[in-house]
Amino acid sequence: MHKLYIAFFFLIHIFTPHTALSHSAKGHIISSKPSVSLHFCYSTGEKIPYANIAVYSPLNSMVEYQNARTDQSGCFSFIPNTPGKWTVIMQDSIGHRTESTFNITENFLNCQNQHDKSHMAIKQNNSLDSIQSSLWFRSIFGISLIFNIFIGIFIFLKRKNKNAH
Repeated sequence: MHKLYIAFFFLIHIFTPHTALSHSAKGHIISSKPSVSLHFCYSTGEKIPYANIAVYSPLNSMVEYQNARTDQSGCFSFIPNTPGKWTVIMQDSIGHRTESTFNITENFLNCQNQHDKSHMAIKQNNSLDSIQSSLWFRSIFGISLIFNIFIGIFIFLKRKNKNAH
């Protein structure tokens, strides 16, 4: 009789629905909020995939607002929540690092249509980016640096030889 109770309990337990005592996760598309998208590439035009990203908000420039990675095309997007000066720092695995600073306006945050660019005012500070990323400028700077090092060594050795006589 005891075995019959165990078999009955076992069958009831198997065939009755159970509620799982856990939580779930879900995702949804936020299409009404304007986002900021950045594309990172080397001076040669090559994409920078899977680079580390750190985003700093105007409210706290010491603590990351968000951290992430670029996608396989070197792109990264985020949704700012306050107007002001935002900073995005990209660092790849071989030591390249770049910092983009830009201002998010109140008009940008209030824009509900992502495709209507007339209200999306972003002012990016790129005053030095064109000089720093210019391959021509960096090549001239490198050649000049090497030339100046050799001139310095030449002058040092010449003075050393004069003092020896």
